[in-house]
Amino acid sequence: MMIKICEQCGEEYEIDKYKVKQRFCSRKCSTRYTSKTRIIPLIIKTCLFCGEDYETKNNSRKYCGKSCSMAHFQSKKRNVKNDKNLAKAVPVIKSEPTIPVWNTIVRKNNEIFEEFEHIGSVQGILRRITALDLPKDKEPIDIRIMKIGETTMKNE
Repeated sequence: MMIKICEQCGEEYEIDKYKVKQRFCSRKCSTRYTSKTRIIPLIIKTCLFCGEDYETKNNSRKYCGKSCSMAHFQSKKRNVKNDKNLAKAVPVIKSEPTIPVWNTIVRKNNEIFEEFEHIGSVQGILRRITALDLPKDKEPIDIRIMKIGETTMKNE
């Protein structure tokens, strides 16, 4: 057995004579040491879309930014050659949230008691139905709720 001093924590530890190259008392110390001393160099790469040089630490990166990446895939869809201005012309598309439009029919004794359109959630439809002044007899009520489309909220 040999006694060595850990390069990370400075503690003494015993090793077998065949582990002469061991530098740390544990994997924890080894990981701490390498994470502190490891320096990842900056790599200068050329963007596949716009052709400009950029610095990165990620060797697998292909584009200088998200706009070039998106523009490249948009141009592949449209069979357009690389255009530097296309990267700025293709915006990140954020779709507006849509709200469902419902058509509701409330029937009593096979006759339409109430029919209305509602924009929003089904819970809103149910609140509106419970607010109806329905007769208090034992005849069943038939409620048909159908989604007839969608609309978007526009702030004007």
